[in-house]
Amino acid sequence: MISYLKIVNFLIFLLGVHIGTKNLHHRPEELMVVRDGILALAIVYVIGSFCTYFIPSVGFAMEINSYLNWGAQGSVDDLAARVMEKSQEGMVLFSGMTNHSQTLAPMTVAFAAWTLCDMLFCVRKMSWLHLVILGFAPVVLFMTRSRTGLLGMAVSMMMIYFYAIPHAQVSLSLRRRFRNIMFSGVFLLGIAMVIM
Repeated sequence: MISYLKIVNFLIFLLGVHIGTKNLHHRPEELMVVRDGILALAIVYVIGSFCTYFIPSVGFAMEINSYLNWGAQGSVDDLAARVMEKSQEGMVLFSGMTNHSQTLAPMTVAFAAWTLCDMLFCVRKMSWLHLVILGFAPVVLFMTRSRTGLLGMAVSMMMIYFYAIPHAQVSLSLRRRFRNIMFSGVFLLGIAMVIM
């Protein structure tokens, strides 16, 4: 059931972006405001979630709450230290800025796919800001231990490669770089899925 809700969450996000930008094609300044807002949200969401890994009481809040609900004794800091030990073994789910890892994964995939399309169609070059988001997104997905998120990231990369890149007005050398980055990313995501 959770996986179906992740798909619905992802589709609602995409539908909202589509509906929100559909009638803005004749007002490019307003479209750029929406684009800048989504880019800022992607930065805060993906990079902010990564940063919460180093603050276990925030990044693993769901697990700490579970410990407390089941009657664990000790302070939040003690429980956070215990959770961090278990996270090294891969037994704890990372939830980042959200309260649940099953929310963090599909939204990270959505923001990564949007960022890649923004780089292809709006900026039309490799920008360091976009590359930072795209670099942190797979790391955050791996930390959530969400196989569905990793699969969603791989599928979105392949869909962008086969359906979006042929329509993008970018140079041939940039297409080659995108192809190499995406196939390397899909390969690494496949390895990550096997490891988990």
